Amino acid sequence: RTLNMVAEFADGDTRTITVNRPDTSKNLVSLVNDLSTHCQTYEILLGDKDSADFTKIGSAKLNNKTITNLDLA
Repeated sequence: RTLNMVAEFADGDTRTITVNRPDTSKNLVSLVNDLSTHCQTYEILLGDKDSADFTKIGSAKLNNKTITNLDLA
């Protein structure tokens, strides 16, 4: 599983943040909202264009993947 979130910045720029194997025992909506609030409060994300302020997590998507390794030798 991966959790892909799109961070939005004051200048309109976006950046995708991927979390591998997120803790799905918790409510993911709450987790994403808490992360967004934390990033705003402590200013840990800055845009790469003129160091724009982080504004919010615009979208988040949980992806489930199945990987199968085939030995074709």
